[in-house]
Amino acid sequence: MALPCSMSLSRENFLKATLCTSFLGRFQLGCVSRILALIHWKPSVATCHRSLGSHIADIADSCSPIISLSLPSGGFLNLPYEGEAQYPSELAQDGAVRWHVTEMDSEGWIHVLYPDVDWKFNQQSLGWAFNQFQAWARSSFTVPPLSSMSHQGSSTKGNGNNEELCSVTIQCENVGDFFVDNERLSGDWYGYGLTRHTLRLRPGSRHVLSVRVVHEVRIFGGQVLPPPSKFRCELKIPFISGYHNHKKEGTEIQESGARAMVQVVKEAAGGTIVMDAVGDNLAGEYISVALRNVGTKKVDVRSVRVKQGSEQFAASMISSTPVTLYPSTHRPIALRFEKIGDQIRQFDFSLELELATTWSGDTHQMSTSILETNIITIEHRNWGQGAYKYTFLDFDGTVQYAAAIPPSNPSLRSTDPAPIVLPTGRSPWGYDWHGASIKNVMSALQGLASSLPGVPQSLKDLTGMRPDPERLFMAATPAAGYVNIRHYVPFIGWQSNSYMDSHLRGVGIPILARTGGLDDNVPPLNSRKLVRLGQENAHNLSAVRLSEVPGEGHWFAGILHDDIMKAFLKKHLQDDTTPSNLDERDKVRSALHPPFPNDFEITVINPAGMGSKGGIQVEQLHIPYRKGTIKVRIQEDEDNGDDSKGQETMTTWVLRTTNIRRFRLINSISLQRRRGTMARLVIDGVIFNLAGNCRDISEELLFSGTFLRDPQAPKGTHLWQFTTSNEWMSIERHRETYGPAIQILEKKVAVVIGTGGDAEFKAAADRIGKIVAHDIYLYGRHDVEVITDREYHARVRTMEHRDDAGTQLERTNLVLIGDAHLNKVTHHVLAQTEQEVRIDSLVGSVYIQSTSGVVMTTTTEFNEPGTGLLQIRPWGGSHLAMIIAGLDVRGLEAAARLFPKRTGLLVPDWVIAGPDMAWKEQNTMKTAFKTMFLVGLSGLQFLCGAQAQSSTAAVPTGSSSTLTPAPAPTQPSFINTPGLIVTSPFDGMTVSQNTVLSISASLANGLTIGSIHISVARKDGSSNATIVDVSTTAGLSTNQIWNITAAQYPVGDYLMNMIVKSSSDSNTPVVATSAAAAAPTTSPQAPVPGPSGPSSVFYWQAKIKVTAPRSTNEPISAASGMRYESLNSRGLGMATMLVAAGIAFFGSLLVF
Repeated sequence: MALPCSMSLSRENFLKATLCTSFLGRFQLGCVSRILALIHWKPSVATCHRSLGSHIADIADSCSPIISLSLPSGGFLNLPYEGEAQYPSELAQDGAVRWHVTEMDSEGWIHVLYPDVDWKFNQQSLGWAFNQFQAWARSSFTVPPLSSMSHQGSSTKGNGNNEELCSVTIQCENVGDFFVDNERLSGDWYGYGLTRHTLRLRPGSRHVLSVRVVHEVRIFGGQVLPPPSKFRCELKIPFISGYHNHKKEGTEIQESGARAMVQVVKEAAGGTIVMDAVGDNLAGEYISVALRNVGTKKVDVRSVRVKQGSEQFAASMISSTPVTLYPSTHRPIALRFEKIGDQIRQFDFSLELELATTWSGDTHQMSTSILETNIITIEHRNWGQGAYKYTFLDFDGTVQYAAAIPPSNPSLRSTDPAPIVLPTGRSPWGYDWHGASIKNVMSALQGLASSLPGVPQSLKDLTGMRPDPERLFMAATPAAGYVNIRHYVPFIGWQSNSYMDSHLRGVGIPILARTGGLDDNVPPLNSRKLVRLGQENAHNLSAVRLSEVPGEGHWFAGILHDDIMKAFLKKHLQDDTTPSNLDERDKVRSALHPPFPNDFEITVINPAGMGSKGGIQVEQLHIPYRKGTIKVRIQEDEDNGDDSKGQETMTTWVLRTTNIRRFRLINSISLQRRRGTMARLVIDGVIFNLAGNCRDISEELLFSGTFLRDPQAPKGTHLWQFTTSNEWMSIERHRETYGPAIQILEKKVAVVIGTGGDAEFKAAADRIGKIVAHDIYLYGRHDVEVITDREYHARVRTMEHRDDAGTQLERTNLVLIGDAHLNKVTHHVLAQTEQEVRIDSLVGSVYIQSTSGVVMTTTTEFNEPGTGLLQIRPWGGSHLAMIIAGLDVRGLEAAARLFPKRTGLLVPDWVIAGPDMAWKEQNTMKTAFKTMFLVGLSGLQFLCGAQAQSSTAAVPTGSSSTLTPAPAPTQPSFINTPGLIVTSPFDGMTVSQNTVLSISASLANGLTIGSIHISVARKDGSSNATIVDVSTTAGLSTNQIWNITAAQYPVGDYLMNMIVKSSSDSNTPVVATSAAAAAPTTSPQAPVPGPSGPSSVFYWQAKIKVTAPRSTNEPISAASGMRYESLNSRGLGMATMLVAAGIAFFGSLLVF
């Protein structure tokens, strides 16, 4: 039956449906072939069972098989329907499950029911983990023929697209992902309703729809039995009569090519963001309108104007250049919005956006059209009568909103607290107040403090009205929160597990924990446990209080604004810090600047997610992702006698550190007033004089440098030193590039699609790039530009000669689809950095390598088809690039499914995804552990963002001997002129005969390569073969190949020698160059030049071992990696590295 072109998927269209369920257990890894329960959907259904960690819902996205024992190719997509088929399952009452039938309800929901499962009995032993199940559903739909469509615009004819295909939008709610035929698409987990995928389908064609449903307890709750799992899908054909409000501009534009197939996102709240009006004032100056491109051509948004309401409001684009909509993507358009006149008489308006589309015919042509929005209404509120919504620009340039609650007293005495800010975290679920969500909180505070949107003009100058972002945590109220995500599903009751690192933060801050007594999403046990731990660690039963509201669930009216909350906020925002004997002005000053504590402790797991406390900002940990602490005790100097009255108090700060490698001091007027003058700083016994005539560090340098711990300093010497050099930020990871992978979302993001490779790869890369952009917008409302590597490269060249050269690109984190052979930008990024793990799709291998100086040198290689890699790398100094690559299309897809699109997906710096990772059971874990033992000895490296260079700390003139210069990094054991960065191969690499090795190199400091000569010599000196001799490369980097034939290169040890000369020409931003390898010539081995040549000539040498061709490939399902801070961390013992290897492994497979 054909799908009605303008209707959602109907019950009749879901008659042929199959359903497969699989249980997500807690204690096993991988997908196993046990079957849980079978529900039959007219007329067929099957199920599968697998056990996985209960918090790996999105790693489970890659887990699609159902009975590996009967289907060698695996996967529900390949499972044929057999009406009488039975599948074994120890969880079913009779040990077998069969096909079942279900139907859609009147609202289109599919209810997933399991009559053969005893939920209550099994939950007694397995707890909530038993509720964490998976379901598969299958149906089909038919695209209506052109003759049944009510408007020719639905077809590609008449819209500038010359293919006989039709645009169809689709989205499934309450699911993680789904498939149309064999094409994977991302579902809408939380039911936001913001996004639709756009498919290009042939009219009259029939397609199979397979939906993967996961009953995620963190989303849907877990107490109701049986678990009320349901989902629904919507399919539509856009731009038919009555569906769109798109109109052409001008009569000179012909129908062919005239229409830009763009929609305003209006299916759910959040597509359009506007402020409230408070009185006659707009609470903000920014609005946002999200657009969706459902066509096949790129569309530029060129301008905007107010149509209805133009006499009252004016709008303009914030971007100075057109905003480009890549086909099948969404983008929120940030607009500046202001009122005209002093009063607001009406609160409705509409917008007109000018669109431009370029299409190809006989010549390239451009057409323009106008897209008009529906009526947008601004909510009107009065000051002091409840919360109001204001807008601001977030850290990535998108328009976001927050709510502000005015002081309870409308007259606003000067001693009343400032407005209370209720941020969103960017979306209703956000990122659980980590990463991008906490940055959103800071932007919301700054947005309110900077211009006080919505506050009457007469009150803006009142003391205390502006919030202080530096005093974010004067008091805290965790509402329905959990203590530790690993204890969420299921609960872990062991006393010893209550004292993990993450629990010990926030001690000393007044906390009121609130929860509903009937919360079935985060049960009250979590809040009670949080209160107990806080009281025990603070040694004070009143330090953390519990407010458990009987009869309420996970969220209820007044949870953050009832009388209990008002009393708590008033007490800790004013009363506790305001002595009663002060006059009115001193009360305000005291409330704004409460006494500075004499003792406090800083606890850090990841410096990237931690701001400063007490003016101390941790920059690096000695061992990443392990708890670091700084215990601070402030002592008043003995010199502060009676004669010092009226003068600023001088203090000594005594710091005791654990696992802290580098920190800095933050300077601000507010902090100076509260903490006084630091006369002396004592760090683990090392004294730094900061005041007086004998000071070691001048005041102007104190806040621009960092304090660095040297764990390799000889015994008896100082462990801490002060340096003003910032060179470390270019060769080591810092807070903005620290990781893990989800940190990619903490800045503006662009997706760059590789255009190399064959047609199959190009199609897969394009689809994956769109899915990544879709997920980033859906779960965080980011503005994601999608661009090809060629377009990105062309833009770099265009912007090079402008005054704002690269400013937009330099502020952007990148998600790169394809490895260095298939994506030019990937090649450019990887040429700037050293790497623990490499992927080479041309050779067909993924390598985990060591660096010289590590305990054991080894190389682990994965070259099985279907292997993929997801990794992050620093680039551009303070930004991250994420590379999603595979040895083939299957590997690329496997890596893409690891993208950390939502909270709780703790993907480490890199993860290798093997073809069997989706379905192997406990043997997968063993194989990965064997691999990780090797990684623990060879792959845990320093956090290096570029080739290691000599670094000396800048010491002020006349400084004390306690300030020792930072040691220069140890030079590698092989010959290497500083400034030549070779990313492939690496010293000690093993290669096989009859393979092709990629050779990649670049020069530091922006130098271009003028010529390159590469030779390979037998280590015994018997022969020397020239493999590359190119004299005109003129690029920032070069990519060459070495064809390792068995006849030319016998098994043995070789030395690869490279001589690179820089070009005297001006630097042009050529991303990569390559040339065919020169014909090898053999001669007696020539002496290898040393590194003492002129600065324009660079030498490099590496040991390469050539082995016989591989006969078999050892299968590997998964591996992952972490890294160490600096060269000083390389001497870490074997036991510590093995522990870190285990953490890295579980970081990639368990904590998702």
